[in-house]
Amino acid sequence: MRITIYSHVGTHMDPPAHIFANQKTLDQFSPEQFIGKALVIDCRDLKEGQSITIDKINIDKAVSADFLLFNLGWDKRWKDESYFNDYPCIDDEVLEFILQGNFKGIGFDVI
Repeated sequence: MRITIYSHVGTHMDPPAHIFANQKTLDQFSPEQFIGKALVIDCRDLKEGQSITIDKINIDKAVSADFLLFNLGWDKRWKDESYFNDYPCIDDEVLEFILQGNFKGIGFDVI
């Protein structure tokens, strides 16, 4: 039996060292960094190339969350070429909100 898989298969995390030199690797974080309350943000109505805007986020709930999880519904595209297409991304205002917050992490259901 032979199993062949490619990188980025399944759920995974990218630590800062994945992108930036001399930054933390996953083993340098405490386990508590990965435990907490999450807010799932429904973005399934967005189409390819559309932006995730601040109006998608319930700010009152988000400020008490540790993680923001953006549900784009992209799992429905698995095994379809469109899975790799221009999925929705956060806009600058959402990025600023995340950077100003005290979140442990964010997540997306895309490649």
